[in-house]
Amino acid sequence: PWGLPPLPIAISLACFIVVASLVGIARRALLRPAEAALPPAIAPGLWWGKLSRSARLAYLAGALAFALVLGAGAYALLAPDPAGQLTEFYALGNGGLAEDYPREVAPGEAMQLTVGISNHEGVAARYRVEARSAQTLLAQAGPITLLDGASWQAPVRYTLSTAGNDQQVDLLLFRDDATTPYRTLHLRVNVVANAGG
Repeated sequence: PWGLPPLPIAISLACFIVVASLVGIARRALLRPAEAALPPAIAPGLWWGKLSRSARLAYLAGALAFALVLGAGAYALLAPDPAGQLTEFYALGNGGLAEDYPREVAPGEAMQLTVGISNHEGVAARYRVEARSAQTLLAQAGPITLLDGASWQAPVRYTLSTAGNDQQVDLLLFRDDATTPYRTLHLRVNVVANAGG
């Protein structure tokens, strides 16, 4: 019922090991001393004292390796994921989905995209959106201030006046006062004189 993420798997394995160990201890306690492969009670000090120096070093190395693996696993499960702190930046077409983008328009014909931002940075952030073709600014929106976990979505309208195939429109997201884009989206548009008819 928990799915297959690492934490439920680790909890399930730990529970299984504890239950199996308790069953083993209970079954061992029911054996007569003659039937037991090992003595009923193990004295750790006596057992350790009978080991050779190389055996002791091997056990210590194994215990250290086990502790390192256990610590690395705990860190991987419990440490915050830096990749989870991000800003989503997306563009939606006419149907409100990530499809149906304007592909072919006439020179000067208005195009519209719905642009969205979702802040998952862990802190409030200020954003600005620009639509550019080459170095020409076509449209902009912002500044937009979003608290952590907040989203913004609005239409961005622009036109391309020069005819030509496969023209690139860059949607640029700037965060805070940065001069370089934080996120970038690219669209390709054919601008042809007879696109509407």
